[in-house]
Amino acid sequence: MKKILLIIAYLLSMGTLQQVKAQLPVPSSGLVAFYSLNSYNGIATIGNPYGGNDTYSLTNSSVAAASNRFGTGQEAGLFQNSCLVATNGSPWSITGSEISISFWYKTASSSYAGIIDNSQATTANGWGIDNFNSHFRFLGGGNFSGPAYKTDGAWHHVVFVKSENKGVFYFDNVATDSTTAMIALTAPTATIQFNIGRRNNITSYLQNTSLDDIAIYNRALTRYEVRKIYHYSSYQCSQTYGEVAISGCGYAVYQNSAGYYAQYNQSGSYPLTMPNLTASGCDSLVMVNATVYPYPATPEVTVTGNTLSTPNLGAGYSYIWYLNNLTNDVGSGPTYQATQSGNYTVAISNGHCEAIGDWKNVTLTGIGKTTDNNLLQLAPNPASSSVSLTTNQPSTIKITDFAGKVVYNAATAETNTTISTANFANGIYMVQVISKDNIATKKLVISK
Repeated sequence: MKKILLIIAYLLSMGTLQQVKAQLPVPSSGLVAFYSLNSYNGIATIGNPYGGNDTYSLTNSSVAAASNRFGTGQEAGLFQNSCLVATNGSPWSITGSEISISFWYKTASSSYAGIIDNSQATTANGWGIDNFNSHFRFLGGGNFSGPAYKTDGAWHHVVFVKSENKGVFYFDNVATDSTTAMIALTAPTATIQFNIGRRNNITSYLQNTSLDDIAIYNRALTRYEVRKIYHYSSYQCSQTYGEVAISGCGYAVYQNSAGYYAQYNQSGSYPLTMPNLTASGCDSLVMVNATVYPYPATPEVTVTGNTLSTPNLGAGYSYIWYLNNLTNDVGSGPTYQATQSGNYTVAISNGHCEAIGDWKNVTLTGIGKTTDNNLLQLAPNPASSSVSLTTNQPSTIKITDFAGKVVYNAATAETNTTISTANFANGIYMVQVISKDNIATKKLVISK
């Protein structure tokens, strides 16, 4: 007997979670009838967990047990010039604008027969599917012929979907035929019987044809659902599960390789089930551990003469000053002494997220020094144990970290100076050289 319960146990850092999930090879929403055609003592039975009020009898020969499309024995029905008929009439009266029918079949016979039928043979009332003129045909709503009825002895999947005036046939996961001329389904005007293996009241039975997993819906299946049924690999759906860590500023985003997207606005652990369109047809269960970092408040920039400043937020924050654009960083720390006229701003970082202040204009007068960053050369950069500075004049050298702390400050009469960085922590530093005529500033990276 097919297993329809799947127990998924997975271990996560936050503890042990266990999930029990009923698993059918088809979606359950809107499912009014499902016929697994599993066998009992060698005879195929209806096996309908969604009905329960309908009983069936064999007509004209037998329906034997057969292997299903996975090769599992006695889990499909082999119709040998026979059919199954509901003895209590028509249990599945579906009317209106939507219906979906899904089933698997395998045959080498081209003989005409109804396959699934709840229609009134002499009228267009009711609904059903038969193989008419070597093609599948939906009966009801104006009737509609679809894909070729293949008789190659292989398993094939057939789905018909009706939504409003549109009808679509899918054959082995390919939409083969469609129409926009369908009308609403109407109920039979006389008592009929539901049949599997023939058309109602017509003595043309399925010949040596295997059927499996017949599903009937009172709604239109989506394209994704059709694909998921086709790709279903077995009744023990092997779900994938795992744990992933994500982070972000203001929000965190998780996206898998198939493009499935989820956004989280608060830190936490979130179980996430994602549609999986791979061959397994199963969903993926992932525990997403999201860390959402806050943005710092927008920094306020104050200008006093040629000094720019922003409030010192304390440990854990760094400051970078920019001149005219965000690619030209000229200083660090909560205060900066402007060396030339222009527009300045500061970026504050809390180690994860950054906020940028408004641009402020500084106009300097009476300063005899010019800024020329090309007059300062650093090598190597990045540096580990030491760095060599080359300038064009004797100068004062000042090095600050991104929090504005001065880690080196000395005057030199040489134009080539080597500074030990053995006690510098890894990170980014600003090197400023002030000579008689010029000021130069460059970024130094320490990486050990």
